[in-house]
Amino acid sequence: MTLGYGIARADLDDAEAAGAATANSNKQFEAVHLNYIWSPIRNVTYGVEVGYHTREVQDGRDGDAVRVQGMVQYNF
Repeated sequence: MTLGYGIARADLDDAEAAGAATANSNKQFEAVHLNYIWSPIRNVTYGVEVGYHTREVQDGRDGDAVRVQGMVQYNF
């Protein structure tokens, strides 16, 4: 099992004042991922991941999303 966290922030006040950033420019991203990978039988691997993501733009609007992914791998 793996847990990951990431965040990215940008200070856009000077860029917005200079006209290089708009109200829709991304100010902050944040993400948390949790995944689990297992091999129940020889040569077969399964995996599932859940991610929670948030975003805020320069004018203060924000949103979030949950993403679920799955995988199956067969080694031959």
